[in-house]
Formats: sequence, structure tokens, C-alpha cells
Amino acid sequence: MGNAASASDDAARYRGGYPGQIDPPLDRARQNLDFYTGALRSRPDGALISEFHAPRAEGGWFGAYDELEMRHGYIQWLFPIREPGMNSEAQPLTTFEAEAIRADPDAVARVRRSLALILDFWGVALADDDDAAAAAPLARAPHWAAASAHLDSSFHNFLRITRVIKSVGELGLERFQEAIVAHFAEEVYEKGALQNCERSLRTYWFPVVRDADAR
Repeated sequence: MGNAASASDDAARYRGGYPGQIDPPLDRARQNLDFYTGALRSRPDGALISEFHAPRAEGGWFGAYDELEMRHGYIQWLFPIREPGMNSEAQPLTTFEAEAIRADPDAVARVRRSLALILDFWGVALADDDDAAAAAPLARAPHWAAASAHLDSSFHNFLRITRVIKSVGELGLERFQEAIVAHFAEEVYEKGALQNCERSLRTYWFPVVRDADAR
């Protein structure tokens, strides 16, 4: 996962808005925006955002834990960031897309649903509404024991968590950065769980929280 110095540089670059990086305009790069407005299917999975969000019982991905673990292309569609990833069929997020998504309440609501989906996969429940989320945004889900045992031994998910924290900060849900990191910090440092996450928490997750006071 790289060394501490490179991780610190990466986090600083993220928090600083990728200084010197020039993004193409919407008429040249907009597939993340089109995906989040429901106009484009992901690749290679071929799913619309609504299909990702549908419950497993209805053929969707919410609660489809085997799919979420074994498939890897979807994470860059649900949580785009301004950096390239492993899925060559996904495009890095641009500043113009991020602005358009943040300005669209329906798109932001879909980002929130994506966050609920991935947190549920890791055994974490996201409060259903913003009023509840303001008081206690995250808690252990009923299936926490099994999900957390898997997470603690599934190191590629640690990279996914870093991406999720970065992405919600770009797409209108920056307030959840602190909540996500605080939840995992409580599990690691107060409850003695998820001990294999400790290094990633300290080296990668804390540093990408944009709010300096929260960080």
C-alpha cells in the first residue's frame, strides 16, 4: 500500500484539490456524471446506478456481498475520484463532473445510497435520513460480526475505504468523511476490533479528511 511518505504526499495533494491538474470539460469527459444521473451503465458490469442500489432480493447489488467482494470494477463507478484506478473502463472524476453532481440533489442522494451500500457490505449501518445522521450517522449493522471479520482479513477493502472517503468529499457528502473515520477509529482504538485496519486508519484514512479540525 506504499510508504508513509508517499501516503502523506497523496493525502496532501487530495486535500489541496490536486494542484496543477487540469481536467477536461464536460463535453469531453462526463461518464461519471452520466452514470450518477442514470444515463449510462457501468463497465464492465453493465449496471445502472438504480440496479446497484436495488436490494439483492430484487436482483440488485445492495446486500450482494459475494458480488461486492469478488468484483472490482464497480468501486470506481460508485466512488469516482480524480485519480486513475485499476478499471480501465472507468474514467477519473473531473472537477466539472463533481460540481454538476453536487448541484443535483437527486445525484447527491444516489451518492448517499452508494455509501449506504458499501458501508453495509463492511457491516456498518448508515442512518436513513440526515436528521438521524447528524446525531449518530454510523453504527454496527446486525451482521457486523461476520462482515467485520471478513473486512479485517480483506486488505484490498482497505484501499476501497480510502477511495470512498475521498469520493464522498468530492461529491457533496464531505460531512461523512469524519463520520467514517471516527467509526473505524472507535472500532480499532476503543473496542479493540479490526486490528488489521489500524495502519491504514492511521496512514491513509485520517489524512484524507479535508476538515482540519476533524482530522
